[in-house]
Amino acid sequence: MQNKKRKIDSVSGPPVPLINKRSKSTSRFKYYEDVTFIFTTKQTSTNTKNVVDLLRRKIWEGNKQPRLAFGWGCNANGQLGVGNRDVHDKPEQLKIPDHSRLSKIASGNTFTVFLTCDGRLYSCGWGPGSSKFSYFKKLSIVNGLPYIRSVVAGRTHIVALSEAGDVYFWRKGIDDIPVRLSDVPNTLYVSCGQNTSFTINESGHVHVWGNNSSGQLGLGDLVERVTPIRNNYLHDIIKIEGGDAHTIALSRNGTLYSFGSNTNGQLGVYDYRGSQSPTPILVDKIPNGIRITDINCGDYSCVVLTSDGNVYSWGKNADGQLSGRPSDDQNTPKIVRMPEKKRVLSISSGYKHTLAMMEDGSVWSWGQSRIGQLGRDEGNKSWEITELKDRGVMAVFADAYLSFALCK
Repeated sequence: MQNKKRKIDSVSGPPVPLINKRSKSTSRFKYYEDVTFIFTTKQTSTNTKNVVDLLRRKIWEGNKQPRLAFGWGCNANGQLGVGNRDVHDKPEQLKIPDHSRLSKIASGNTFTVFLTCDGRLYSCGWGPGSSKFSYFKKLSIVNGLPYIRSVVAGRTHIVALSEAGDVYFWRKGIDDIPVRLSDVPNTLYVSCGQNTSFTINESGHVHVWGNNSSGQLGLGDLVERVTPIRNNYLHDIIKIEGGDAHTIALSRNGTLYSFGSNTNGQLGVYDYRGSQSPTPILVDKIPNGIRITDINCGDYSCVVLTSDGNVYSWGKNADGQLSGRPSDDQNTPKIVRMPEKKRVLSISSGYKHTLAMMEDGSVWSWGQSRIGQLGRDEGNKSWEITELKDRGVMAVFADAYLSFALCK
């Protein structure tokens, strides 16, 4: 295959390594990481991937790649990758094999997977031993995979996307062997709910599979799917995220859809009284003229980032995951009132907590801190994680009951 030069205005999907095939030197690699979604009216030509202009990217090249990684929160199974099983309520530096630099981190209930800038995948936490399940406190390589450009995790399963656009699926501690899925070709984006999986291809079509007891696959029924199936209700989608039993999807024109469970108002529709919706419905109450640039799901909540640098949330708020203070559930999006007015660049949500990376490089957290996942003193009036101050944070990841940050 010829090494054709690609124009990168902005590219859909998680980190995409671009390899200069004329040189094996890793210093010639360029890495792109999502900063935020942008919307454009520019049309791509028919002979190029028609979603490459959907994301703005920040280049990680040479010394701009993250050099350090920190983790904090639940570590009962060694899933933080810090070499022990102690709970860490403040950021602790990870022990990365071969001094590798990371581009993405994803966690399930008892494990974590780490993607390096050169396409390798490591894991730690709960996994199968020789005769019984054991704990891996240190990162170990995941074998049987090609060059990987993105990885996501559900409660017990992992989905990885290769540079060639192939999707690999496996269940941590159950089968533990990555299997290539042949029925989701040309994939550009992968994501997970707790027991669901999603892919988006180059045409903006969505494939779904997994638990569907509350209609969280958005197929119009409550039937579980064990293999990927196209969702014909969704078109021109650029991002999709799932929670415990609900899902939200963002289209290229800025429309936000929700489907699945609505037990805590997580569908985000004021006058929708049903306990669930197996077909996509429109989320309302985002102010006119403000476009959504990123989306995330907690267990029973939703958090979105808008183009003006504000964060909106809705759903369950028993642990303050919406507003920083526990209160009643809310069934429509409301702006998150933070202690200080700062512009938010990116967000990431765990089961009951959220991380936000600010324009000034600081990292803020709010929600549940029962297992140290906020990385700060819960009673502190400021939401900032002071241990990360002046660390040059480049990306944050919240999953399950733990958190991570990649730094310069």
